Amino acid sequence: SDTQHKITSTMLIGADGAFSAVRDNMRRMCRMDLHQFYIPHGYKELSMPPTPAGEFALDPHALHIWPRRQFMLIALPNPDKSFTCTLFAPFSGPDGLESLQTAASVENYFTQYFSDVVELMPSYIDDCLKNPTSALVSVRCSPWVVNDRMVLIGDAAHAVVPHFGQGMNAAFEDGLILDELMDKYDNNVAWALNEFNTTRVPDGRALAILSLENYIDMRSNTISPLIRVKKLVDTCLHQLLGSYWLPVYQSVTFSRVPYAKALETARWQDKLLERVIIAGFVAAVVGLSVRVGVFVRA
Repeated sequence: SDTQHKITSTMLIGADGAFSAVRDNMRRMCRMDLHQFYIPHGYKELSMPPTPAGEFALDPHALHIWPRRQFMLIALPNPDKSFTCTLFAPFSGPDGLESLQTAASVENYFTQYFSDVVELMPSYIDDCLKNPTSALVSVRCSPWVVNDRMVLIGDAAHAVVPHFGQGMNAAFEDGLILDELMDKYDNNVAWALNEFNTTRVPDGRALAILSLENYIDMRSNTISPLIRVKKLVDTCLHQLLGSYWLPVYQSVTFSRVPYAKALETARWQDKLLERVIIAGFVAAVVGLSVRVGVFVRA
């Protein structure tokens, strides 16, 4: 209808998604920096049904990834014992999603790159041709607060690509932190929102970076033997040192370490891991050289 209503409130929370109308109106009220961008990759969802016996076709306690450097297929279990499979790939190029226009092109693509899984996905050709190709958008903006009573949370403030699985978690944490700050400042909205903006905006930016980097890890770095060694050393250090050494995945997914802190820690841990691996390699080469020298002299 054309009926208009005027509502007065002490606080307005914009939780209306990546294309937020609240954010658009807030931009007219302050000098808000907004960076909304699409990565050159998109995705298609496919299905993997249960086996004829009604069981999971794959191990349901694992994230299944078929990494192909510039693209990948993943599979996640559902309560009905099916899997939702997602193909992430560039839009354009010979291996891009735009090349999947006919049944023959889809069959050739999956036979070439995912031959070990096509027999578990009997409808993959129809799924690929019928299901939409979706884009991946990331949003960064600042400030999240205007006039001490309007605030953005969730995707309205920090939409990210889905590859760390933190979009919904980050939104829930926004609400939790905002509630904790309201308690801290005895429901003084202005003070609570001011601290929320100061502490949470850097976390939103950090999460965007972490999510994009994890996409590269999933589709490409999991293939690299060097990266696998690095991950193994990372895990061993965590087992030895406990909370004194948290791998980035642990701190992001299984703790309330702020995203900005997790990113900062990941940076210096990466540098240290590289030095440890290089030192180990040099020590191994020196040790081998000494052994060979002793053998030759003998």
